[in-house]
This record gives sequence, C-alpha cells and structure tokens, in this order.
Amino acid sequence: MEIFEYQNLSGLKWEHDNPSYIVVVSHGMAEHIERYDYFANKLVADGACVFGLDQIGHGKKAGSDLGHWNPGDFNNCVEHFYQLILLLKERFPDLPIILFGHSMGSYLTQQYIKVHGDSVSKVILSGSSKTGALHKMGKFLADFFTYGNQKNPNAFLNNLSFGSYNKPFKPNRTEFDWLSRDEKQVDKYVNDPLCGYCCTTGFFREFLTGLAKLNNGVSSVPKSLPILILSGDKDPVGAQGKDTKKLYDMYIKNGLKNVEIKLYKDGRHEMLNEINKDEVISDIISWIHQ
Repeated sequence: MEIFEYQNLSGLKWEHDNPSYIVVVSHGMAEHIERYDYFANKLVADGACVFGLDQIGHGKKAGSDLGHWNPGDFNNCVEHFYQLILLLKERFPDLPIILFGHSMGSYLTQQYIKVHGDSVSKVILSGSSKTGALHKMGKFLADFFTYGNQKNPNAFLNNLSFGSYNKPFKPNRTEFDWLSRDEKQVDKYVNDPLCGYCCTTGFFREFLTGLAKLNNGVSSVPKSLPILILSGDKDPVGAQGKDTKKLYDMYIKNGLKNVEIKLYKDGRHEMLNEINKDEVISDIISWIHQ
C-alpha cells in the first residue's frame, strides 16, 4: 500500500508488477480508503493493481472539513473518479478497469455509470439499493436546514439516516453492530477516529439531494455493461435485501443485459468485513474473470 498523487488527486494504490486488470475503489460514508487494505491485497495476489481515493470530506487530508460537503460535491466526487480512470486508461491502455463502489461509494458509482459508463469494463455495487421515497423525504427535510453553519454536524439528519439500522440486531453491543457480525471489525471501526463520525448539514443536504435524483436517466447506462450487485440479506441499507433487489430490477427493466445479484445469508452491511469475507472476495474475483 502506497500513497499516490496524480495531478490534483491523492489516494492509495496497491501495485502488481505485471497486472492483468485494474480495480478502482469508491468507499462508503464516514470511513476511508485505507480500510480496504485486506481486499486490495487479495486482488493484488490475483494479479490486479488497485487504486482508491478518499472521497471529499473523508480521510486524513479532510482536516477540519471531515464529514463535510459543499454544494456540487456529490457530482465532484463522481468526476474525481472519472479523472482518475482516464489517467489509469493512459497508463494501462490494454487492461480492463473495474469500478467497485461500497455504500455511499455505490451510489456515487450508480451516478458514474449514467454519465461515464463507457469508461469502465465492469462495475460492482456493494451494500447498495435503489433509492426511493424515504430518500426524497430525507432531501425534503434536509432542505429545512438552510440556516446556521452548514459545517456543523447534524445529529437530526444523522439519526434520520441511520437511527433505525441497529434495531434488528438487539441487544446491541455497539452503535454499529449493523455493519458486520465480526466484532473485531466493528471494534476497529468504532475505535478509528476517521470512521463513524456525524457528518455535517452541508454533507447531508448534498448527499440526499444526489440520492433523490439517482433514478433519473438510468436508461443512459450502457446496456452491455456487466454489473455485480452484492449485499448481505440482513443489510439495513438495502432493507434486508428488498431495496437491493429493486436496484437489480431497475437495471433489468432499463434493458441492461449483464446484471447479477448476490445476497449473502445473514450478512450485514460490510460484506468485505464480514465473517465470510474470504468467500465474498473469492466470488468477486471469480466474477471479474468471467
């Protein structure tokens, strides 16, 4: 694992001396790219080079802007990945590029493939769902917070977004039991100062605005683009698989021909950090080589 910098982009890379494919990772909300080290090393062992960016407002370089987005940053995150992928296509012109997006990163990836779908060979959506009425309601409520400092953490919108996620897993050991059955992984998240923080009013307003528009223009996704949707069937982000299946159905209804879905029994939100993570990673690698 090394830090990389290309033009105005900075992130982490895991290199292979003679790669056969490239994976670009788009991480989730209130976490950072270094958490994907185990996954990335498994991919490198299979022959990949892996690259990832800390999203705007995330990671060590966020500083006082940790957890904050300004207006336009939903699409700015998308364009950062497009910029990175264009640079990687110059460096590796003959290699397929797979875009992997988890949770927040999966929603950014859903937007990405509407506007830049031809730039990648395959896409993996982890811990994702089809957005719906609840996201539009969240956007409506977020719009009331036009007063005050937009960089202040917003506990109301944070609770609106995540407050119910732990309920199916009572009695709760931590606030983040919904992430994984692996207690060591949950504790690593809880004890990481760059994870699990309350994001700002500005972040929630921008993110929920992006989610509310996400289902518009899905017909622009390339019809032959291979997409793998994976999640735990107990993941509250996907409504225990229901909204994850709706995402699959949406792509099929819009004429996409190469979409697969995999729901892991009893898995929670972070399948890359679950007790069966090696099975999940093996399935991902097999799918990449199909």
